[in-house]
Amino acid sequence: MEITHGEDGTPVLSPEEFTLANGGYYRFNVVCPEKLTSETGLHFEATKLLENAHIRVLSVGGVDIEFYTQGLSFRAIECDDAGSARFSFHPMRTGVYEIYVRDQAVPPKEAFGRVVVE
Repeated sequence: MEITHGEDGTPVLSPEEFTLANGGYYRFNVVCPEKLTSETGLHFEATKLLENAHIRVLSVGGVDIEFYTQGLSFRAIECDDAGSARFSFHPMRTGVYEIYVRDQAVPPKEAFGRVVVE
C-alpha cells in the first residue's frame, strides 16, 4: 500500500481495498512518500483488522530491523519522513475492516480504505 498526498494535501491510498482469505498469510507494506515533516507526517491505523488477526512479524524498511511477535498487536504506524514499515499477519475472522490514514494537520486530512476478509 502506498500513501501519497493528493493535489489538496489529502492522503491518498493505493490501492484503497484489499480482499483476503480468512486464515491466509499476508504482508502489508506501508510506504510513506519522501516529502514529510512533523506537520505532514502520516498516521496509519487498521485497528479492527489488527484485533482480528494473528500478527507474526513487524519490520522497518531502510534499516534491517524486524520484530517477531507471537500474536501480539500494535495500534498504529506513523511516518514523519520517507520510509516504509511492514507487518505480516493471518486474518482470523471474516468481515470488512477499515483502514484509516490521516496527516498531522489540525484538523487532520483523512483517507479511508478497507480490507475484506472472506
